[in-house]
Amino acid sequence: MGLMSVNYAIEHSINTVAVKALLDVGIENSFEFCKNKLGFNLKGDDKNEAPLALGQLTDGESLLNVTNAYSMLANGGTLAKPRSYYYVTDNYGNILYEYKYKNEYPFIERL
Repeated sequence: MGLMSVNYAIEHSINTVAVKALLDVGIENSFEFCKNKLGFNLKGDDKNEAPLALGQLTDGESLLNVTNAYSMLANGGTLAKPRSYYYVTDNYGNILYEYKYKNEYPFIERL
């Protein structure tokens, strides 16, 4: 098929690109990133190609975590903590509480 972007490969489920990207980054680096930065519940058996590149994790992962991880592709590498609200108001429109969040930049898109 020739050269293609990672985004194109994900959109079209071309799994060989996911495995190649995993091997380029390194299994150990990918495992630690998913566990420590994304908060995935990984086990020792997940430290190989099928679980990390294709999502065949030992215990699976929550839809919230997986969706959040994929959202980084659309956000240029920015990891934003999922939230269900931005602020809470009273009956008069006064803001009682505003969600303060900090985006993280877990990887650099291009060097």
